[in-house]
Amino acid sequence: MIDVSDKSEPELFTDFLASGLKDYQIRYPKVFTPTLTAAQNYRFDSVEPPRFALDSLNPPETPLPTRPCNAENEVDCYAFTNDRRSVTFRLRLFAGWQLDATRGWIHGDILMRELLDR
Repeated sequence: MIDVSDKSEPELFTDFLASGLKDYQIRYPKVFTPTLTAAQNYRFDSVEPPRFALDSLNPPETPLPTRPCNAENEVDCYAFTNDRRSVTFRLRLFAGWQLDATRGWIHGDILMRELLDR
């Protein structure tokens, strides 16, 4: 794995060309934090964790955020707000020039159980 956290996209491409067009994977430098919000007057269940129904994943070994976060800077995890009205997933996507230009991706559904907030 190559650390590219301090490189721009043009620098990455220049390094890639200089390597003789070899296939390699890089860890994309950005932490992605998508947030889901429960429907109005609902909250997410405190017992059932989020589940992922994947259609595809690039590359296939990309770690999913399937466990609760224990620290603020932790990745591959999820964190509910105290009122459980929203959840934020923290993940890094893997990328490689032969995989999908410069980005990894996840396509599918996140299954979450909502309860009426009384």
